Amino acid sequence: MRIILSFLMLFTGINIATAQDFKFGKVSKEELQEKSHPLDPEANAAVLYRESKSSFNYTQENGFMITTEVFERVKIYNKDGFDWANKEVSVYKASNRNKEEVTGLKGYTYFLDENGKVDDVKLKSDGIFEEKVSKYRTVKKFTMPALKEGCVIEYRYKVKSPFVSNIDTFMFQETIPVNKVSFRFAAPEYFNYNPHQRGWIPFQIKKDGRQRTMNYRYTRSNLETGSVIGNTVNQEVTFQENISEVEITDMPAIKREAYSGNLNNYTTSLKLELAYTRFPQSPLETYSTDWEAVSNQIYKAESFGDQLHRTGYFEKDLDQILANATGGNEKAILIFEYVKSKMNWNKYQGIYTDEGVKSAYKDGVGNVADINLMLTAMFRYAGLDANPVLVSTKSHGIPIFPTRNGFNYVLSSVESNGTVMLFDASDKSSEPNVLNDKLLNFQGRIIRENGSSNWVALVPKKPANEAYMISSKISPEGLVSGSVKSQYSGNLALDNRHRYNSLSASEIESEMEEDYGQVEMSETRLENGADPYKPLKLDFSFETEDYLEDIDGNLYLSPMLFFSMDENPFKQEDRKYPIDYGYPQKEKYMISIDVPEGYKVESLPESVNAVVGERMFGFKYLCSESNQKIQLLAEFSINTSFIGAENYTDIKDFYQFIIDKEKEKIVLSKI
Repeated sequence: MRIILSFLMLFTGINIATAQDFKFGKVSKEELQEKSHPLDPEANAAVLYRESKSSFNYTQENGFMITTEVFERVKIYNKDGFDWANKEVSVYKASNRNKEEVTGLKGYTYFLDENGKVDDVKLKSDGIFEEKVSKYRTVKKFTMPALKEGCVIEYRYKVKSPFVSNIDTFMFQETIPVNKVSFRFAAPEYFNYNPHQRGWIPFQIKKDGRQRTMNYRYTRSNLETGSVIGNTVNQEVTFQENISEVEITDMPAIKREAYSGNLNNYTTSLKLELAYTRFPQSPLETYSTDWEAVSNQIYKAESFGDQLHRTGYFEKDLDQILANATGGNEKAILIFEYVKSKMNWNKYQGIYTDEGVKSAYKDGVGNVADINLMLTAMFRYAGLDANPVLVSTKSHGIPIFPTRNGFNYVLSSVESNGTVMLFDASDKSSEPNVLNDKLLNFQGRIIRENGSSNWVALVPKKPANEAYMISSKISPEGLVSGSVKSQYSGNLALDNRHRYNSLSASEIESEMEEDYGQVEMSETRLENGADPYKPLKLDFSFETEDYLEDIDGNLYLSPMLFFSMDENPFKQEDRKYPIDYGYPQKEKYMISIDVPEGYKVESLPESVNAVVGERMFGFKYLCSESNQKIQLLAEFSINTSFIGAENYTDIKDFYQFIIDKEKEKIVLSKI
């Protein structure tokens, strides 16, 4: 019996090992028959296997190149998981010779046919395309074919890169479960990398090494003239290869919910930083540095710092604009508005110019660097203390160590009396110190002309405001109608300008009706849409059958109407990453409700005035009645834009308190 049991255990162990030995093209029936994830039944999809293997090779033409082989298999449980069939691979190009290349792309979608057999559809060229992001970066995209609920997709490809100092972050965690992940990075002893782990789930990096022999060919040439002096020589070199490996099973999903910011900042992952190189018969060369040195290197680049000293293309135009200007602030605003009107953003980001500021000015089109470095040069011409500010957008992530690749956006700034004003002339709706939400990523790096640099806060201290004045009445037919006057400032004004400026009144009404539900909007009027220095105003009338109930002759009215918070945005039991609101903000509602003839106020919701934490949040709800009019004042303030995960439960409970309060009804009874 012991022999039989031992055999069964051995057999079971072999089966388990075999099931986990993933091979491209070998998708099993069991994987296709799985209806839901065993550890996360609500998951729409799951990464069954993710593998990345990187190694170095050498050629005389290109030097050392990194080849990374990627293989991934994904299970799609339902239609909501179809998005996982879209893949993007970012490819960098410094020049026609110095560039990354994606090769060997293959993919299949697997499913069970009518007879229960495994069938597949191959990824074809019509599902593969490229999108240019900037002069230096493109994105190779592909979409897997013939998707069905329950299918399994897999794909593999290689990325060849000469950029040994820029290793892509490897993700061990996703917003769906990851069953198994395997990472292997093998580098010659000449390259030393520092590992940077991110996320709250710990993992071990296994270190190993081996002797490796590499063959390469080179042609002997004269070092001074570059002319060939001999035949091609085959060379063999033996070196120590240092190997870093990580294997993780059953990685739980990081759940996305409201106010998450960029989840990649908190997701379990690994980033390798080139610390130094040491080649035979060569001195050690360090790459790990500080932010001061990084800033200096960027400033010295021809497509950055040199652009600030280009002259002879804007001076005459600027002299006319500034002819009657006196103070520094007036000059700054005049120049800022001129560049906004003159230049059009080509939708490319980056810290380096594409064609240069002169060409961009002539054509009226440029990338972010073209526009904002030009703006900085104009500020300086006007005698202002102006400097560029390096920024990493939220989608680009938070730089975790000093590197030139940590930034992908540049702003302009003017310093005066110890304060820094920030400008982004690529955004025609922006105003000084009011930046697009995507840029509010903690801090940027200001680089001054004298070579010094330091961090500057990007998140505004002054809250953005939205205020509503609502006048409403109840008709004999049970309809609630009225008018709304709303006003926005700061980032809330910028957000709504982006949303509404290009829309007609009827299109704005359609947008709002989609937001607010069963409400009919009319008489919409947008004011100051093109003037960022005035509050944005949006007025409209409304009519709705909702929010009022007649029960046994009494009327039950929801006083916040369609402005009430109906659902708690925070749904998890626990959250391991911070709450990111982007900027401080305040909402204020002043609601007036006419009590209809023949009715009196039977009861009103109790008034409250509450705060949470160190005044992180505030909620005021004051309800009163006088002369057949009900007055409601409701205020909700977010005083801290970034809140740690340790406060999650308190914030979640506070939101629920607000929701419950706003659900309370005004009761009107017949006289």
